[in-house]
Amino acid sequence: MRPDPLLTDALYQQVFLRAGLPMALHSSDRRFLHANDAMVDLLGYSLEELQVMTVMDVVHPEERDTSARFAAQWLAGIGRESRLFGRIVRKDGGVVSARIRKYVLDPGGPDGALVALAVIDRIDEEHTSEYASRHDDLTGLLNRRGFREALAVSYPENLPSVLAMLDVDHLKSVNDRFGHAAGDEVIVAVARTLALALPDDGVLCRWSGDEFVAFVPRPTADDFAPARLRALAYRARVPVSGGFVVPEVSVGITRFDPGTDRLDDALRRADAEMYRAKQGARAAGDACAEGLPTAP
Repeated sequence: MRPDPLLTDALYQQVFLRAGLPMALHSSDRRFLHANDAMVDLLGYSLEELQVMTVMDVVHPEERDTSARFAAQWLAGIGRESRLFGRIVRKDGGVVSARIRKYVLDPGGPDGALVALAVIDRIDEEHTSEYASRHDDLTGLLNRRGFREALAVSYPENLPSVLAMLDVDHLKSVNDRFGHAAGDEVIVAVARTLALALPDDGVLCRWSGDEFVAFVPRPTADDFAPARLRALAYRARVPVSGGFVVPEVSVGITRFDPGTDRLDDALRRADAEMYRAKQGARAAGDACAEGLPTAP
């Protein structure tokens, strides 16, 4: 492999190129800049091929949203050292499960551009179980454990933010009327809709059966207005026999500053706000979720 100007010291050059673990450098726009022999062997692409590709070209399609969020976080100054579990697609189409450790570097060049070093560990069944222990099987979102760890690892303490708790109303009615498979589809549809609406540096988890928790750093005035979240969930229509199930959600929102606030305290506040919203909706005579006629 030819030397790279980003690796000016001969010793570091050798360590990078000869390391047994797959390693690659990529730019802030996620273009591959350099890769060692182990990474070339893992991916099946030559160095020259990689250098005209981006990270997204080798990320499994189902995990590109997650990968993009991590990139947005470190570009925003969040999670300069991070780790995640994911799947990588080789040139031959083979899929590799991996633990990816990412370190954001400042080469000190005149343009001040950041560079990321990615280090890949192929994972075995034990690590696959570790991944499963942090994620929800149904939606693929983080579970409670994964959510707590993500906030503890990725977010600095002096980052004012918003915490929102959302409850899918009338899910039991959906299960009773249309079956539990329809109820699961409602949960998945709400999860997908909220995940797409969340800012790139936000974190969303499935907190319990019908509850989600969302964390948004540096929120704008209307980023997480309750009315907006209810409107978003309303779009997550699930087809059933003869029409649609239209989800309704109750939303509780609180300010959260990791430097001065405890996560559990913020969660209790958001939970209390959510139940106040739910009681208000019931008092106003909200109808139970039901099938709607299919739009023409």
